Amino acid sequence: MISNKFIISGIAVSLVAIGVCAYRWKSPEVNWKGEQNLYQYLQQNPYKSETINSIKNTFQVDYVPNASTNCINPHFPVIRITTKEKHNAWIQIVHTDTQAVKWQKFVDTTADTKTFPFYSCDQDFYDAPLWTYTLFNKPVSFWKGHAYAIQVDHENKTIQCLGGIEWGFTLSTFKLRPSCITPRALHHEEWKADWNFFQKSLPGYTGRFHKK
Repeated sequence: MISNKFIISGIAVSLVAIGVCAYRWKSPEVNWKGEQNLYQYLQQNPYKSETINSIKNTFQVDYVPNASTNCINPHFPVIRITTKEKHNAWIQIVHTDTQAVKWQKFVDTTADTKTFPFYSCDQDFYDAPLWTYTLFNKPVSFWKGHAYAIQVDHENKTIQCLGGIEWGFTLSTFKLRPSCITPRALHHEEWKADWNFFQKSLPGYTGRFHKK
């Protein structure tokens, strides 16, 4: 007959082992062997789609709330934003609650740093963020991207805002994986606040709204 001491010892060892595994667990890092072409990824995987009106313009938003492990950013959101309104660039201001002050609000850009401070000069907006974390150390509880379609006139130094979309993810203490923030329309006041911040990276330019 198995003694109570043996049972208790076995349970204790199991709990310690579980605790060690939990302490050592870390979220996946960037999967460089995964799909990096986000257009291809969205073509090959089911996604959610929404039509959102922002500042009198219409945006088509397609997104995967939690990317699969064969994507460049496992378990985090993948997004595509499009609009038929004339534009020649996108900007994105990211808001977080990280303790690192420089990353609490920053101008985001793609790997092509030649476009900075613009996110990209493509017709469609694509993004796939990833932040690594552990069960006991999450660097942010939220990551919110404010993506704006803009028309840039470099000759007259003006930037016309056509509208924008807020999207992103949250990291919760009681959840293993990120939760996607449902995309929503951005409004005039949010653009004004983001423009005041963005303008520091592009002095001499004037921001205004697109008028239909």
